[in-house]
Amino acid sequence: MQRRDAHIHLGDIDKLWNLTGEARKAMSFKLGRRIHPIKPTTIEDVRAHIVSQHLAQACLYCDDADTLAEATLALSGIADISPIYWVRDWARPNIPPHATGVKIHPMCEMLDAKVGILRGVLDTAQEQRIPVLFHMEDENLTRSRGKLMSKLAKSYPDVTLIGCHAGAYGAPQFLGVSYLDRYRRTMIMLVSEMIEAAKAHENIYLETSCLAFFEKAQLLREATRENPELLDKILMGSDFPLPSDAPEYKIYSSFAPQEDALRKADFSDAEIQMFYDNVRKVIPTLSPEEPSLVPYRKQAFPANFG
Repeated sequence: MQRRDAHIHLGDIDKLWNLTGEARKAMSFKLGRRIHPIKPTTIEDVRAHIVSQHLAQACLYCDDADTLAEATLALSGIADISPIYWVRDWARPNIPPHATGVKIHPMCEMLDAKVGILRGVLDTAQEQRIPVLFHMEDENLTRSRGKLMSKLAKSYPDVTLIGCHAGAYGAPQFLGVSYLDRYRRTMIMLVSEMIEAAKAHENIYLETSCLAFFEKAQLLREATRENPELLDKILMGSDFPLPSDAPEYKIYSSFAPQEDALRKADFSDAEIQMFYDNVRKVIPTLSPEEPSLVPYRKQAFPANFG
């Protein structure tokens, strides 16, 4: 099976990653969101993920334009690279010309994914003809959900919008928590809402990462049975390296458990391959010879860079 990964993190996921214990709990309470406790991912970390998962395409999310360019040059020899610029400042997006997509994380930025707030990002994405990928949350229901995506899709019908996690994070580190049933119900509601948004708008797509909760795969299967055209709108992603306090859940950053969950939900191997192929169809790749990367070739890179 030829795998393509729509969701790989490079660099910082959370600027507060190194907080621990009571300091992390206090800051999480102050911000009203989780602190993702994972150290910055290096180019070599990503290289190892590409090799271990046998990736033909890697979509790299990074909030530093120079690092994103370096990674594109360094890794292009082992996979097709899609540099995705993570916009932290929505008012001044400054999306670099070598970005083939934009990442938006309403929970980390503590902003709601609304048209008025995201207009600068969406205008640039429309101008550069690149997709916008959204982290979809399930703890704070005002930040990102299918109803908000529908409004964005209606206002920007020419911009491809990709809902990561198929509408709700569904993080494996919450599998054993005391509020599991409530969390599960919320996740099911949000994934169902995002599926409805994808059915209603041609420019909305779904990405699969975090399939720890089997219900997500089931909902996708039911939706594609009723609407076979949705098979063309589902993309595979890993969310590597999936943030978790529990090392046993790191396996969910690989594709084996995702493929198993999809098969258990009665998706065929051919349909799973479609989801990998959809990444190539929806998210552009960038050649190291692209004009926007030429200036970065003048920099000195380590010998093991591509």
